[in-house]
Amino acid sequence: MVRKRRSPMANWQTKTIKEIAVLIKDGTHGTHKDVEEGIALLSAKDIDGGKVNVAPDSRVISEADFNAIHARYSLKDGDILLTIVGSLGRVAIVTNYANNYTFQRSVAILRFNNEVDTSYAYYYLTSSIFQKELLKRESKGAQGGVYLGDISKIKINIPEKPEQERIVGVLEVWDEYIEKLEQKIALKEQLKKGLMQQLLTGKRRLPGFEGDWQKLKLSDIAKIRKGTQLNRSTLSENMAGLNKYAVINGGITPSGYTDTANTKAGAITISEGGNSCGYVNYIKEDFWLGGHCYEIINNQKVDQIYLYPFLKANQSKIMSLRVGSGLPNIQKSSLENLKVLLPETKKEQEELGLIMLHSVTEIEQLSEKLQIMKLQKKYLLKNLITGTIRTPEDLQPLDTSRLERSAL
Repeated sequence: MVRKRRSPMANWQTKTIKEIAVLIKDGTHGTHKDVEEGIALLSAKDIDGGKVNVAPDSRVISEADFNAIHARYSLKDGDILLTIVGSLGRVAIVTNYANNYTFQRSVAILRFNNEVDTSYAYYYLTSSIFQKELLKRESKGAQGGVYLGDISKIKINIPEKPEQERIVGVLEVWDEYIEKLEQKIALKEQLKKGLMQQLLTGKRRLPGFEGDWQKLKLSDIAKIRKGTQLNRSTLSENMAGLNKYAVINGGITPSGYTDTANTKAGAITISEGGNSCGYVNYIKEDFWLGGHCYEIINNQKVDQIYLYPFLKANQSKIMSLRVGSGLPNIQKSSLENLKVLLPETKKEQEELGLIMLHSVTEIEQLSEKLQIMKLQKKYLLKNLITGTIRTPEDLQPLDTSRLERSAL
């Protein structure tokens, strides 16, 4: 006798948002006068990172206007906010609400019935599955948007309530660890910034060194070489077969892989074009330098181990050199005029470089770990809400120390 395989979504239901929501509404469509003191009127831009951000410079409307907007409904803790105009698909949960803000029409308010755990609904709406359904319904106007009627027709997978809560418990562990990593990276960045301001400006000298520093243009100490563009159709997506050389172009990660290298290992690169232009990188293997990337080739005046950390520490300044509103880019001449502070002796350059390199490398390693954890969470989320991965009824609480080991 052949036993039928149990369906991944056994005991689950699939319902439209309309069937499980007790409130589907968007913010005010009205015109409201700004006042100096009153209640914040927020929009899609104020929903970010899963939170409502009430900035000091937010629009403010009168209490009378606020009361008129909420004459027939009021926001409550547990309501889910979804951006539906402009930046589509950002999600947040209302918490600790004290009638201190309201929304324009670019934000939808969803309130679910008791069939659905609020946090489960939040995670579902952040998933790639829901986000794809949302984008399918985007109207093609000057400013893209999604109508409430179309949102109400999107279907959601609903496991039994205890399993919803177990799914939330798993995802919250990943979120907790991701948040800790982000906080750690932010702290390391602040420490690096303070270290840079002291050591890379000559304000604080290492023991045994003295003498003035030079202030030079980057073109005085390095040659800037632009790479050669390859046709994207000739690249492979991974290091398969002979295509073992990364193609470093305008982004942060490789554009693909090819069978030939045009640049030796140990090169400093700066992205020339695209949203990541100005990104400073150090490539440890032979690679192909693409047409939207610069190589910084130092001369005998500067030690490579000093130049890379110096440029990386000044990455935000380099990114500020970008021009162009469509596809931003950094002109070679702007890079050539970048000011570089340089100790006179190679020995001091080397020792400073080693200190800064340790700080930069530590942040890069933490950032790589953060990306791994975000990818793991994305994978888990998709598979948990489709029943591909099931949570056992006796699932024990997870702790972040186990996650840390898995990310190493």
